[in-house]
Amino acid sequence: MSIKSHIVCSFSEELIRELEKLNVDPKRELDPLSGEPYLVFDIPDLKDSSILPEDAVVIESPYYTEAELDGAEWLKCRCLNAKISLTNEERSFCLEEVYDNGKKAQHRYPSGAPFYIGAAPKHRNTQAFFSSYSLSEYDLFCTERAKQVISDCFPDIDASFEPVLSSKDDLPIGDLYFLDIRTALEMNSIDLSGVSKFRCPECGKESFVEPMQLSIHAEPSSAAVKTPRCFSCGGSLEYSILIVSQRFRRALIDHGLARGLVFEPVVLSIV
Repeated sequence: MSIKSHIVCSFSEELIRELEKLNVDPKRELDPLSGEPYLVFDIPDLKDSSILPEDAVVIESPYYTEAELDGAEWLKCRCLNAKISLTNEERSFCLEEVYDNGKKAQHRYPSGAPFYIGAAPKHRNTQAFFSSYSLSEYDLFCTERAKQVISDCFPDIDASFEPVLSSKDDLPIGDLYFLDIRTALEMNSIDLSGVSKFRCPECGKESFVEPMQLSIHAEPSSAAVKTPRCFSCGGSLEYSILIVSQRFRRALIDHGLARGLVFEPVVLSIV
């Protein structure tokens, strides 16, 4: 695993010259409000941050080679870019009211009811999986073809494919399903040692910040499983992480269904 740094900072000709020495080609953007230019670029394995200006915002993320991905027995799986907009969310989500010392906070979670959209997403002939703006990137929606491949190749997976409904007439939108993975890991099988926590400022409820690389203590019992909904980015929605086997990943790739999906190795450390 390597670390890739995504950097946004103020425009500087001197910095551009330094980046050229690293074979990094920054993208010049304009701030929509001030009109001032700024730079956006990625640096793998940033070793010397002194070249960056003080206003630089650095977001670190793991980067894996194809060999590392191919050699992983288990991987996280999410859809990063192809997103759909859910509608009628009051019918698909519940609000849990949590109290602590007289304070109230509302935490949102899926109710198990169908999801709704206004219109079928485009590019379903080339894009087999989608995520949504209202759920996490690990909560996947899929097309009929993806549903058929998963059902045929992995009949033992405990999963359901719930039709997504049209907000106009409550009928299935057609060729779009929510992939509901029902097999969940036990909480004590996830290595959360040293993982940062997010504490709700209102009610005190705690959730975990997703680690850069997930580690688990138990072999998953199915080719696709999920963690409990215990992770959070600090918002009102906690989410689970989808974990799939290498065979599951290869099946999607071999059938041309992996476009837009991001896989990251999971460490299996059985103790």
